Amino acid sequence: MQIIKNKLNINFYEQFSYLACLPEDIINFKKTKPADILLFDIETTGIDYRFTHIYLIGAVCFHDNTGTSIQWFAESPEEELSILKGFLSFCSSYSYLLHYNGNRFDIPYLAKKCHYYQLTETLQKKTSIDLFFYLRPHKHLLKLPNLKQKTLESFLSVNRKDMFDGKDLISVYQAYCADFDSVKRDILLLHNYEDITGLMHILPLLTLCHLKYENLMVNDITENSYHTVDHLPKKELLVTLTSDCHLPFTITLSNDLYYMIRSNNTIKLRIIILEKELKHFFQQYKDYYYLPMEDMAIHKSVAVYADKSNRRKANASNCYVKKKGSFLPQPANGNPADYRLSYKDKQTYFVYDGKFIHNKAQFTEYVKSILRELYGKS
Repeated sequence: MQIIKNKLNINFYEQFSYLACLPEDIINFKKTKPADILLFDIETTGIDYRFTHIYLIGAVCFHDNTGTSIQWFAESPEEELSILKGFLSFCSSYSYLLHYNGNRFDIPYLAKKCHYYQLTETLQKKTSIDLFFYLRPHKHLLKLPNLKQKTLESFLSVNRKDMFDGKDLISVYQAYCADFDSVKRDILLLHNYEDITGLMHILPLLTLCHLKYENLMVNDITENSYHTVDHLPKKELLVTLTSDCHLPFTITLSNDLYYMIRSNNTIKLRIIILEKELKHFFQQYKDYYYLPMEDMAIHKSVAVYADKSNRRKANASNCYVKKKGSFLPQPANGNPADYRLSYKDKQTYFVYDGKFIHNKAQFTEYVKSILRELYGKS
């Protein structure tokens, strides 16, 4: 068995501050010491613990704000028990285990190996911080093809020297056990080393967990006129906001009505102003008549004065009045607004008269509901 240690040039408090985005019942960052958290990752020759082996366990620990990586490497499958004992002894003093998808693979695999070797297993009693578990609900915000650790690192412009994945390295390890070639060993160690240090690099993505709790302040609102590629005149609201949630990366979200780009603590939002004739539908359509020539509905109390030949009982789809003007879209998670393009159209709008943007509290709530829609459906 080989044990390899390396000093890391990583500031614990700067990197781990992103853990503060997680609920306090998971980790109370203000009360957590660097020495309480252990990052780890394992390398195996397969998935089924009965027919495969652990050949490498890597960990990162912090003491006095200084990071150290430690790797337990089995030079043959027969040394599996030795590296397992070494890792279990080392991690016994840690309260938190931080990993990537370890709840589904690493921890259960280690637990089964402990049972096989009749070792006391305490890993499942520690507080587990699985980055994959917390980032999975926010995958759509990142617009990535998958949530593999390397994909996240690439998104954050983290450069890796390692060119292999775990499956590729099974044959490399088997070849190493036959010839003990140091080049093959270095390939194995590098992959694991960049996996455990990569955990530090993807921690900033945890800020996505804080978005639903963020506080916003509207800094600027501008009404802008422009022309489409078809030379049609259009209008929009351009809104700049400041958030107390600091994203150290950039995300963009959009649909037909809104476009948002945010980076650090600045959010820029574009809201389409619809200038058109829309319809307001009355819910109690049985109390109305529809006038085909005027293309509108009127209440029965008024319809008695209308020509009987130009009126008929209204139904749900024609019980409306029309209005021309400027409208703003109402987010789907807000209260339904007054106007729609058609009866079956689920998108609603409300009249925009320019005064709305000067009501700071109301407009801020409106913007929050737009962001909630974008975060939830983009």
